Amino acid sequence: MNQTEKGNRLEQTPSETVFFSNWLEKSFGRVVSQGRLIPVIDGLRFVAIMAVIMHHLNGFVTKKTTAWEISPRDYSIFHIFQLGNCGVPLFFTLSGFILGMPFLERIQSQQPLLLKQYYTRRITRLEPPFIVNILLIAILLVVWKKEQILDLLPHLLATLVYLHGMIYEEWSTINGVSWSLEIEVQFYLLAPILAMIVYRGQCFTRRLFMIVLIATSIGIKYRFQDVLPRRVMLSLPYFVDFFLVGMLLADVYLNDWKKTPKVSLLWDICGIGAWSLLVLIQWNPVTYFLLPVATFAAYWCSFKGKVMSRLLSQPVIVITGGMCYTIYLYHFFVISFVGNQTISWTAGWSYPAALLFQAAIILPIVLFVSLILFKCIERPFMIWRPFANPQPDLKPTPSLQQGVHS
Repeated sequence: MNQTEKGNRLEQTPSETVFFSNWLEKSFGRVVSQGRLIPVIDGLRFVAIMAVIMHHLNGFVTKKTTAWEISPRDYSIFHIFQLGNCGVPLFFTLSGFILGMPFLERIQSQQPLLLKQYYTRRITRLEPPFIVNILLIAILLVVWKKEQILDLLPHLLATLVYLHGMIYEEWSTINGVSWSLEIEVQFYLLAPILAMIVYRGQCFTRRLFMIVLIATSIGIKYRFQDVLPRRVMLSLPYFVDFFLVGMLLADVYLNDWKKTPKVSLLWDICGIGAWSLLVLIQWNPVTYFLLPVATFAAYWCSFKGKVMSRLLSQPVIVITGGMCYTIYLYHFFVISFVGNQTISWTAGWSYPAALLFQAAIILPIVLFVSLILFKCIERPFMIWRPFANPQPDLKPTPSLQQGVHS
């Protein structure tokens, strides 16, 4: 290849990369209202959903294989992936940030909160994919697992109205992961009221108030952890500190960083420590209750770190994180279905080898199936605006090539 051909090749490569990125974004990117896309947020969604997937995959492999020469619990990797259940609180913090920021903007500008539009958007965006998921799984349980319809019906109805944890004090027998969605819905319902309470007053006063609320919540959980009813532990009050942490971070992002955090390598170094701390404190039942504080620190550094923010803003990571709702709803069933076919292949293997092999097979399938379901089921409802004005406020999602913030 001569120099001219090499030069032409180098000139084509960036455009080809941008073309592929734009195609990926246009075909599978998350659609947002008001054109507000913060790639780092979807990058953090990616971190949270991967933690949840690996937690459940780890549990599946451990449960389905019993003839270990060395117990999985003797390996550090087992405990690391078990800590992946922190992915759900990570999601709670992101919800506090995402819903808190627009409320804070309107409160500070003394504009009405537009509650009708807010609740309508929540219903039309989230309910249809959830209903499809729950009904589909219920049908499969009856047809495939031969469950009795009359036995399943009460749990089905309780799950559909997000009350299974409150009624039965346990995870849904239809889709176990819906317990966290029940808490999310409780937050969605109360978010406007909570925002009007915590976002009033001057900057120092309201932030101090939020910090006090977060500390109080942590203290109550630590003090009464052994006597709290399971119904409470499956509801918003038990996790409200994570949502408040997200709302506090939204305040910093909007008012201190002006939606454009200044990044530096120093924050990357701090971020390594913050994310490591987030993992380490979960090993101790006492320090575990400091997880909201560690989450705040890790998210702060993810926004401010030069390398971290760029890494979390990569198109593939952002798009995968944007599909987290679909992945969350379906991943466990894909793990179970595929894993039951492949688990015998690793019989006699060591636990780490079996886990990594199963992950190499199952993870791509989970993501591929979720990509199809997201495209066919969830994404259409991101675009759907049944009660929108004649001139909808939906704007094109900013290109992921624009950087970390938009």
